[in-house]
Parts: sequence; structure tokens; C-alpha cells
Amino acid sequence: MSLYDLNDEMDEMPQRLRKWLSQLSRYRLSSCFSSKSNWMPSADIHETQEAYHVFIDLAGIEPSCVQLVVEGNLLHLRGERKRPQVNARTRIHQIEIDFGKFQRTFHFPVRLDSDGAQSSYRNGFLEIVLPKFQKSISVRVPLQHD
Repeated sequence: MSLYDLNDEMDEMPQRLRKWLSQLSRYRLSSCFSSKSNWMPSADIHETQEAYHVFIDLAGIEPSCVQLVVEGNLLHLRGERKRPQVNARTRIHQIEIDFGKFQRTFHFPVRLDSDGAQSSYRNGFLEIVLPKFQKSISVRVPLQHD
């Protein structure tokens, strides 16, 4: 290897290191070594004229471990996905699933009707229907006179 080849190799090292770190972060190895979890479940939000429909990926989470609160124009979601127990002699080959406590708040541009909110949990997805708060409709009141 010549001195020029060595210089080329050294010039490429930062790029190779960034690529390696990027690949490493894809596997979320940091969550293996930390007792803290900072994951958030994925969510999709759809809007109709009457309501918002929020779909949240909660695979592997017991419904009793999820708390929903509607407040004004906010939806607060909290919960925990617990790591399954595995045999102590098990060798781990890959870890991609996030575990631990999570918390999310969704902001909506209009006030939500908390009394009309509904949710259902099916096949690992939580669906929350949040009706928009209906403003009072103006009604003409006839004037009565003697």
C-alpha cells in the first residue's frame, strides 16, 4: 500500500464511520443498554367533517396498560409495553422491538367533544374517534309582544 492509498483511506474514514453509526442506530442498540425507554408508538390521524380518527400501533400492549385523556383540543396517551420474559440462557440474535413506558400528546386545531370520544382495540391497533365540538347553531327567536 502506497502513501497515497493510505491518505485516501484516511480521507474516507469519517464517511465510513458515519455510515456505520447510522446502520447501528437503525438497530436501536442503545435501548438494549439503557433502562430508560423513550419510544413512542406510531400514529395516523384522519379527519372527516365530524371527527378525527386516530390510529395507534400498540401491538403487544394490554389494553389495561393504556390511558387516554381528552382535554380541550388535546389527546393525551400513556402506557407501557412490557418486555416478555425469556429464559436466562437464551441467546439474543436481534432486538428491534421497543419496550417501556411511553407518553404522547396530540394537538388538534379545534376543540374536541370529550363526551363523545370512543375507542376500540383490535389486532394491535387502537382506534380513537374524537368528534369535533359542535358550536351552537344560531336560531332565530321570534319576538313576542303584547
